[in-house]
Amino acid sequence: DLEARSHIIPAFVFEYLRESSGTGFMRSGPAPNLRVQDGVKQQLLCNEHENLLSRSEDEVAEHLFRPYHADTSVVVSYDSWLSHFSASLCWRVLFIFSRLGLNNCSDEQKALVAQALDRWKEVILGHTADVGPFELHRVRMDVIKSAKGSIWPPNINRYLARAIEMDVPAKPSSAFVFVKLCKLIFVGFIQTKHPDEWMNTRVDTSGVIRPGSFGLPTAFGTFLAYRARRMAELQAQISKKQKSKIEASMMADVERAANSASFEAMRHDVAMFGRDAFDDQPAE
Repeated sequence: DLEARSHIIPAFVFEYLRESSGTGFMRSGPAPNLRVQDGVKQQLLCNEHENLLSRSEDEVAEHLFRPYHADTSVVVSYDSWLSHFSASLCWRVLFIFSRLGLNNCSDEQKALVAQALDRWKEVILGHTADVGPFELHRVRMDVIKSAKGSIWPPNINRYLARAIEMDVPAKPSSAFVFVKLCKLIFVGFIQTKHPDEWMNTRVDTSGVIRPGSFGLPTAFGTFLAYRARRMAELQAQISKKQKSKIEASMMADVERAANSASFEAMRHDVAMFGRDAFDDQPAE
């Protein structure tokens, strides 16, 4: 029986977003006129197995997520907790999206979805450490300091630093799970023709994550730019009343707002794009 209600995105991510915001609040992407305090919960597993999904979350929060968001130059050593977390995160998202039909996937890809779910479930249960072709990847994002001749929209740093979202993008011969936790992105392969284009990003059973070069497909950069534009379109729907609430909250604690991660991301967008960065509506 599906009894337990689980966070799809771990609670520690939303805790960080609230703590580091300019107002102490956050808003739902699909419903930007609503302030929220937590992420979406869904029925995923029975109570007996619920802890299996979340048992690696404390280690990820303590050893990777919070240290990296405090200092993007941090070096992180990891073992099986990261592969377990990555499999759990991608499994949750793909499980929920598969319930919705995955109409953007081909029949071949839908068959692979079932295989990916089974393989990641085996990793979660501790029955195997081998993900097979359904590789798990983690990407460390940071602010961009130059946009000359680039595809990036004028809210790109706010997107890279602050957005939380999930999706299962698909096109012919390519499908993957995409989960963005502020500056950390997790990807689970469903179908890919060129896994070698992902360099120094694969999650293994143990390893070291350090600053340095990594490689991503060009199409993935285009995808991130699209997602950033989509975020701007959603934020443009914030009403005048809600904009006034945001501004009042910031004015009530100017020091907090000025020292927040939200303001820092905005500052980088302004440095890159000037007045164009102000075309977007204010965010918490």
